[in-house]
Amino acid sequence: MSKTNANTDGLVQEYLTKEELAKKLKATKRSVDNYVAKGIIPKIKIGGLSRFNWAHVCNALENQEGSK
Repeated sequence: MSKTNANTDGLVQEYLTKEELAKKLKATKRSVDNYVAKGIIPKIKIGGLSRFNWAHVCNALENQEGSK
């Protein structure tokens, strides 16, 4: 279940589970684990649970593309 929160700019931040992120990326959960382990995408902990900020993941992937 994704959560949304507004940041100080009034923009909505979406926090996803690993399963939700994998589905959005059209990848496997294992691929998400690999991307995190390689430092390609950021993971945050909220109350002991791992979550992914969709905007941060998109930004990280765009930066990854630009660095090739």
